[in-house]
Amino acid sequence: SRASGSATLLHYGVVFQNNTGSTMQSIRVTYDGVQMSLAENGAVNTIFFEYIIGAAAPLITAAGATSVPALNFVQLQSNPAGSGSNQLNWYPCTQVRTALTACIPVTIPNGSYILLRWRDVDDAGNDHHMAIDNVNVQFDITGNACLVPLPIELVDFTATLNNNQVDLNWQTATELNNDYFEVEKSLNAIDFEKMETKKGAGTS
Repeated sequence: SRASGSATLLHYGVVFQNNTGSTMQSIRVTYDGVQMSLAENGAVNTIFFEYIIGAAAPLITAAGATSVPALNFVQLQSNPAGSGSNQLNWYPCTQVRTALTACIPVTIPNGSYILLRWRDVDDAGNDHHMAIDNVNVQFDITGNACLVPLPIELVDFTATLNNNQVDLNWQTATELNNDYFEVEKSLNAIDFEKMETKKGAGTS
């Protein structure tokens, strides 16, 4: 994709139809962003990711898209404006490639469509040759795919009534970048009040 000068706005993407018989609850999109040349316009060149869900297959240029900033591909290298450097043809892909991934909670009824779209806005002068590669899309009907697991492996957790108070004890097998535990209480199991914070063990 090279939106430069008179190229105006570029769109490209893919449309999927849900024929599973169930409602899709989320999708995970993974792809590689590749920069294949170097511009001198000094601007930050970005390919924006967005999606559209519809009962009919959405057009590639349809309005009303939902953006997913985590999947935007921003240039990896740049020259400052006026540097005098011209386009460098075809960098080795291994040097200017990055992997992007995000899980997107969506509702795609059976028979409906989803358009996954990349949008490259026109950059004045010249811009980078930006590309996408190795696109992978995983669909989920359970609604659990986007849940973020705790950064700990919990071995044991007990709550014991001790007169008018409750003693809490827990043990972890591993912790990953775990800053702290937050102890909360609730009278209705819906509204919780923070009681105190206990230090985590970091990564251990």
